[in-house]
Amino acid sequence: MQAHEVLLAENKIDLKTYQSSEDRLTLTQELSTLYKQKPNRNYLFFIDREWFYYYLNARKNKKIWLRKTLQKQSEPPAILDTLLIQATEKNMYNYLFNKGYFNVKVSNTVKTKKKRANVQYLVEPKNRYYVKSLVVSADDTNLLALVQSTIDQSLLKPGSPLDFNVFQSEKSRISELLLNHGYAEFNPVYIQNLDIDTMGNFADVNLNIINPENKTEHKKYTIQNIQILNDYYPVNYEAINATLYDSILFLDRNSPFYIRNSVIAKRIGARPGKLYNKSDIEESYAKIAKLGFFKFINIETKLDSTDATRLNQSVYLTPHKLWVFDYGTDVSYTTLKTTGQNLFGISGFINLKNRNIFHGAENFDTKLEAGTEISFLNINRFNSVNFSYSNELTLPDFLEVTRTYKWSRFLLKPWIKMPVEPETKTAFSIGFDYVNLTSLYSYNSLNSKISYDFNINRRKRITMNTFSVSYYVPKVFAAFDSIISKNQFLQKSFVGQRLFTSFFLGDLRYYYQSKKSPRYNTTFYRQH
Repeated sequence: MQAHEVLLAENKIDLKTYQSSEDRLTLTQELSTLYKQKPNRNYLFFIDREWFYYYLNARKNKKIWLRKTLQKQSEPPAILDTLLIQATEKNMYNYLFNKGYFNVKVSNTVKTKKKRANVQYLVEPKNRYYVKSLVVSADDTNLLALVQSTIDQSLLKPGSPLDFNVFQSEKSRISELLLNHGYAEFNPVYIQNLDIDTMGNFADVNLNIINPENKTEHKKYTIQNIQILNDYYPVNYEAINATLYDSILFLDRNSPFYIRNSVIAKRIGARPGKLYNKSDIEESYAKIAKLGFFKFINIETKLDSTDATRLNQSVYLTPHKLWVFDYGTDVSYTTLKTTGQNLFGISGFINLKNRNIFHGAENFDTKLEAGTEISFLNINRFNSVNFSYSNELTLPDFLEVTRTYKWSRFLLKPWIKMPVEPETKTAFSIGFDYVNLTSLYSYNSLNSKISYDFNINRRKRITMNTFSVSYYVPKVFAAFDSIISKNQFLQKSFVGQRLFTSFFLGDLRYYYQSKKSPRYNTTFYRQH
C-alpha cells in the first residue's frame, strides 16, 4: 500500500428526517446493499484477510504450505476509492428517488485515522410522494377502452406511493392484459414513463400508451390454423397421416406409440377463429408437459401468408422413449449395539415403466425390490430378508372415485379456494411386502390405494390419499414371544390377521411456499 492510500474500515448510514424506527431500520438495511465498496472481512473475527493477500503476494515464487487454503481466505486490500463512494451515493439517490422520495439528498463524510478510513453516508429522504389520481391515455381508442375496463385492477391506486417497482408491475399487468386479448405484438416499450403533476406530496399521474411507429393503432390478431406435429424430429420429418379433430389438424408418422388426439386437443387452449391469447400458449405448454410423455415441446406462432391479421400455430411434439428400465443396488454395514453383531446388508431393485400404456399418456410403473442382512458370525444364515413388489397406474387426468375431493372442497372453502375440476393426476397403486426377521417375526402385507397431487398454484399444493385397503398377516417366532408378552400393545400388533381400510380419506396434506418480492432501480417518470 502506497503512502497516500488508506484502507476502508467501515461504511455507515446516517438516515435523517425519517420518523418510523421500524421503517428506518428496513430502509437502512436496503441502502446497505448498495455499497460499491466494502471493507475487508476478518478471518476468525480478528485476522485481517488482506494480511493473507500481502503474505502470499510477497512470496509469489516460493513454495508455501497450504497456499490454496490461504488464497481462499485472502482478499485484496480495500483501498479507499472516492469514485466508488460517489457511485454509492448515486445508487442510494436513485434507489430512494425511484421509491418516491423526489427531494432526497445524499452526501458523505470520510474520517481517516492511522491509515484507516470510516465513510459515513448522510441520507435525507425527506417527503415521499403518493398517487392522487391516475389517468390512462392512448391514441388507439379500442386499446384504451380495454385498459380502462380494468382500471380498478391498477396497481397505481390513489394513496399508493409513487414507486418504480409498482410502475413496473403495472406495465407488466397492462402488457399481459393486451397480449391476452389479441395484441400479439404489444411490448411494454409502448408504455411511456409516467407524466406527473405534483402538488404537495401528491401527484396527478398520466400513463400514456403510444402506437407503433407510423401506425394509427395496435393490430389485433386472430388464430387462423392450428396443427399438431406428433412424433416430431427435425431431420427428415414427413407426416403420413393428417386428421382434423376439434378444428385442429393432427399430423403424425403412423407411430405405434401415439397419444390419442382427444388427449392432446383437450390441452390446447387456442382454437381457429379465437383471438390470440398468450396465456393460452403458456397453459397449453404446461398441460402438455405434465403428461410426462414428450421430451421436447415447441409452440410456434407465425403470421399467415394471406392475411396480415391472422396467425398460424404449430405445436411440435417430440416423445421420450416409451419404455424406461432402471435398476440399482445398495450395500450396507451395521453394528447392533445390543448384541454386538456385525451385519452385512445388500439390496437391489429393478423398475420398468411404460409412459403411454393405453395411448392416453397413462404411466404404468412396476417395481421389484429385495434385500437381506447376513451376520459375519454365521454367513450361512440370513439375519433378515425383505421383499416388495409394487405396481402403479397413473392417469393424466383427475378421476373422482370416492367423491372425497368434492367434500374436501366444500369443507375447506372458507380457507382455500379449490377449483371445480383440479389439474391433477390420478394414481392407482397395489403392492405386496414380505419382511422376515429371522428368529423374531415375519409378516406379509398387501396394500392398495388411490392418490392425488393437486397444484393449486405455484406456491400451494395438496396431496391426498382416498380409497385404500391393507391386508396384514403377521407371524411370531418363539424367541419373540418373550418380548411381546411384556408389552400388551406390541402383542396386539402381532396377533391375528388385520384388514385396514379407508373409503373416503386416508391422508391429506397441505403445502405452502412463501414468495419474495424483487427490487428494481431505474427512472420511471417525467415531472412538470
